[in-house]
Amino acid sequence: MNNFLKKISLKIATLGPIGYLIAPGTVASLCSLIVIALLNFSCINYLIFSVCVVAVAFIVLRLTPLDLVHNDASELVIDEVVGTVITFLFIGLTPVRLVVGFLLFRFFDISKWFGVDYIQRLPGAYGVLSDDIAAGLLSNVVLQGLLYYAFI
Repeated sequence: MNNFLKKISLKIATLGPIGYLIAPGTVASLCSLIVIALLNFSCINYLIFSVCVVAVAFIVLRLTPLDLVHNDASELVIDEVVGTVITFLFIGLTPVRLVVGFLLFRFFDISKWFGVDYIQRLPGAYGVLSDDIAAGLLSNVVLQGLLYYAFI
C-alpha cells in the first residue's frame, strides 16, 4: 500500500498528537465530547454524523499499519471518538448529560464489562472498533434509562 496513505491514516487514527499523550483514550473522548457539544446537531443530523464517523474510522483503521491495528495500540484513538459519538445518539444534550455520558463511556470502555472484552477479539479494524461501539451502546442504554426515569 502507498506509504502516503499509511501516514495520513495513522495521523487520523491517532488524531495527530492526541494518541501520543498520557491517557490518550480519555483525552480523545474528551476532545470528541467538546466537538459534540459545540456542533449540537439535530437528532437526524447527529445520526448521519455518527454513521459518517464510524465509516471514516473503519476506513482509516483498514489503511493504518497492520501491527498497530492487530495490537489495538493505545495511540489509535479514533475508536474512542466512535464510542463517544455513539454514547450520545438520540440523547438531548445538556451539560449534565455530557458529563454523565462521558463518564459512562470511559467506565465501560476501560472495564470491558458485559462481554465487551470478547468483542474486542475480532480481527483487525473490526476488533479495534467493536469494543468501543459496544461500550458506546452500553453507555447510551444507561443514559436512556436515566433519562426515562428523569434522573438526568
